[in-house]
Amino acid sequence: MWIIRWIVLVVIIVAVLGFSLQNQTQIDGITLLNWHSGPIPLYVALFVAFALGMIAFLLIAVFQQLQTLSELGRVKRAKKKLTSELDELKDEVETLREEAEHNESEKERLRQDVDLLRDRLEEARSQAGNPEIEADDEGEDVVG
Repeated sequence: MWIIRWIVLVVIIVAVLGFSLQNQTQIDGITLLNWHSGPIPLYVALFVAFALGMIAFLLIAVFQQLQTLSELGRVKRAKKKLTSELDELKDEVETLREEAEHNESEKERLRQDVDLLRDRLEEARSQAGNPEIEADDEGEDVVG
């Protein structure tokens, strides 16, 4: 990999040197606001323009990168908040599931108690010799 980097670097240096040697012509100078440079070679003016363009591009890229990092931070905070809410909801669901299981077992225990009480009521009625009073399905006495 290092050899590829060196080859690319050498190609760039040769291209810059070739460009500089072919643009030796003198220009009157560069005027920027109230500043005047005087006569300079064309390649210097082109390199200065290129450098200023690269600096402008760098500033724009840095600004965009800062915006992206800010957005990323906002998204990470939102993700953290949503993750904690999800964990809370999972805990709540687990609690409700445990309550439902407890309620089902309590319901089953109460059904067994009702069945036991019905059996005792039937037994007590049969011992009392009063067959006219019978219990319906809900456990209420019906005179029949």
